[in-house]
Amino acid sequence: MTKIDFTKLEMFLNIEKTEKETVDVRSSFANMIYSRTNGIECHSLAYKIYNSEGEEEFSDKECEIIRKVSEYALPKFIDAIKAVLS
Repeated sequence: MTKIDFTKLEMFLNIEKTEKETVDVRSSFANMIYSRTNGIECHSLAYKIYNSEGEEEFSDKECEIIRKVSEYALPKFIDAIKAVLS
């Protein structure tokens, strides 16, 4: 199990990684999962992220879905997800 807080995801603003911001990505990432994936597991995960109120525990299976879907996002989001999953 891995704990992730999608209400406070830290993302770098530049490739040098000298500036960062904290962003609430619940809605945007849940919508990405909801609209770009198939299956009941992804459906449940999208709602779990969307309805989260802070740090939540995610199973290894959920983390794998999160990692795979994040690869279709902006590079700064990919790096943010890699950081919380490592």
